[in-house]
Amino acid sequence: SSGVWHPVPGVPGGGGGGGASSDLGSFSAGGVGCSSLISTMCQPCPQGGDEKFCRDIARECKNLFCNPICLRLTWTVRTKVASCQGKDGIDCSRFRSEVSTKKYQKALAAEFKAYGCSDMLSCCDRDNRLLDWIDNSLYGKDFPFPRLPIPSCSHNSSDIELSQQVCSKCKGALAIEVEGLQCPDFSPQKAGGIKPKQSDETAFLDLSKAQVRRSHSSSTMRATEKLRLLNLLYGRAMEAPTPGPFLAGNPAFRSFPDRCTAFALAVQRDVAKLQEKFAQHACGCLGCCDDPADECFFPALINIP
Repeated sequence: SSGVWHPVPGVPGGGGGGGASSDLGSFSAGGVGCSSLISTMCQPCPQGGDEKFCRDIARECKNLFCNPICLRLTWTVRTKVASCQGKDGIDCSRFRSEVSTKKYQKALAAEFKAYGCSDMLSCCDRDNRLLDWIDNSLYGKDFPFPRLPIPSCSHNSSDIELSQQVCSKCKGALAIEVEGLQCPDFSPQKAGGIKPKQSDETAFLDLSKAQVRRSHSSSTMRATEKLRLLNLLYGRAMEAPTPGPFLAGNPAFRSFPDRCTAFALAVQRDVAKLQEKFAQHACGCLGCCDDPADECFFPALINIP
C-alpha cells in the first residue's frame, strides 16, 4: 500500500493549513524529512543579533519540527489485521480484537512515529523528551505495566517451532497504513493562546496584548512559554517584524504553516519506506516475534509481574 495522503489546499502537489505559501516544494525537494528543512527554515538571525536570543529561537524552531509537526500534526499510522484465521499459534479472534483496541493502537503508533521522526526523518533527537513522549502512550494509565507486548502474542519462546508459527502468522496477518494529515490553520487570527492585535503598519501580533494560557497560578511567564510566544510572533506571522533590540535584521525563517506544510510534502515521499520499516518490526513490538531483527524500536524498560 502507498498510504493515504490528503491533498493540501493551495499548495501544488500537497496541502496545508491556513496561511501556508505555495512555493514550498523547493524546500522539501532536497534531503530527507527534516534534514534540509531545519537548516533552511530555522534562521531567526541571518544578519546577527543577541547570541542567546538567536540560539534559543533556532532551537525552538528545530524542536517544533519534532513536536508537534512530525510527531502529531502531519501524519499518523494505523495497524490492521487484514487476514487471520483459526487458533493455531495465535487465536485470531483475540488477536484481531486486541490489535484494534485503542490503547494498543496508540502504543504501537508511538513506537512507529518516534522511530520515524528520529531515525528515518531526522526531525527528533533520541533524547529523554522523545522517550517521555513514547512512554505516555506505551504505559499511560497502566504504568508500571507496559501495553506492549499484547497478551494474544504471549508464547513459549523456547519452543522454536511454536515461535516460528506465531511470528509467521502475525506477519501474514498485519497491514500497516501511513496516512497524511492536513496541517491545522495557524493563521494569526487563530493562533491558540494568543489574542491577536493587528497594527496599522504590519500584519504582526502586538505582544503587549498577548494573552498566554497557563495552567499554573504563577504570574511569571516560564522560559518555555516565552520561547513559544516568540515563535508565535516570528514564526506564524505573514511578514517580518520591525527589527528590535535583539535582532540586527529581520528573521529569515518561514511561518509555522509554511514549515508544517513543507514537512508534509517532504514526508509524503517517504511513505513507502516508513510502511516497510514499520511492517518489519510490528510483530516484534506486539510480542509475536522473538528474532532480534524484528525487535521493537523502543522496548519497554519496566515490566513488573
